[in-house]
Amino acid sequence: MASLRNFINAITNDNRVYTAEDIGGMSGDEFMENEKAIDYQMANLGIPRNADLIGNPDVVYVHAYTRDDGTEVRAHYRSKPDGVGGNNYEHSGTSTGAAAGINHVDDGFDRPLNIYIKGHETGIPDLKNYFYYNNLNKKLDYEVGDFLEKHTNSPKLYSNDIRHQYVSALYARNLGEEKAKLLGDLNEQLNFGTGYGTYDTELDKLNNEIGRNYARQYPNISKEELLQILLNDWEKNSNYTRNILKNTNKK
Repeated sequence: MASLRNFINAITNDNRVYTAEDIGGMSGDEFMENEKAIDYQMANLGIPRNADLIGNPDVVYVHAYTRDDGTEVRAHYRSKPDGVGGNNYEHSGTSTGAAAGINHVDDGFDRPLNIYIKGHETGIPDLKNYFYYNNLNKKLDYEVGDFLEKHTNSPKLYSNDIRHQYVSALYARNLGEEKAKLLGDLNEQLNFGTGYGTYDTELDKLNNEIGRNYARQYPNISKEELLQILLNDWEKNSNYTRNILKNTNKK
């Protein structure tokens, strides 16, 4: 079988990987709808079984979920990209143009965010449209809450980590990593007042960093898929942040 990593299906222009089980579970209409894409994958990649993909580092497993429009999406695998590039994956947002080479792949990010800082951490920031984006943050927080209510039995366990990761990822992939980091740091100062050096603030900053890394890896997947991946990886990322904070506190 050809390499799974970076696979893009030229028919659908996305990174979905069909397995034998996926195809076997399709209705006649579903198979006809996907036949050309399946044929393309068969000729260029092959058709793996689920057992072939379990634990494979070149794919990501996406659990079943419901899109905002009510469409039920079955669990499936997707090819992993090496990083940000020209690949075009499925996404639910509409493109609203580009700024500094960043495509707005999600709704709500079409206003400029010009950040000027006097004295950096000690100065008073002047943020154009800051309050607009502060309100957008609240909307994104609700999206995380609704998703966790549907997909977990303990939303509070995951909420703080995934909320910071998700919001930071969306800012990074729509406005760029530099602005996402700067705004995330400012939010800790302006909204929470805990100050740098506290455990909660450092944890939030680490989760913001994780979110920016996911934006680099998954620049255009749908928000539902991004949330599902963050949930799948929560334990791994939680161990990562705990270890860093534990080592930091020892110094």
